[in-house]
Amino acid sequence: ELCEKASEISGESIRIANFLCNGNYAVSGSSKACDVVADIAKPDFKARMTVKLAVAGAFHTEFMAPAVPTLEKVLASIEI
Repeated sequence: ELCEKASEISGESIRIANFLCNGNYAVSGSSKACDVVADIAKPDFKARMTVKLAVAGAFHTEFMAPAVPTLEKVLASIEI
């Protein structure tokens, strides 16, 4: 629900990236959508806190899907 609302408000995509433990999860999306999550999580969804994590990329999410065809071609040309 939180990600859906943040997507709606920001006009950009955001999704749950990882369920960490009961009630804790990481989300991945555009910076704008992540900012909206941080803005609305506490007042509208009763979150205790939000923490913006510095990451190198969304490697474990569907946001990397556009890179798959190119990566497949490169990997197919490499002999192991």
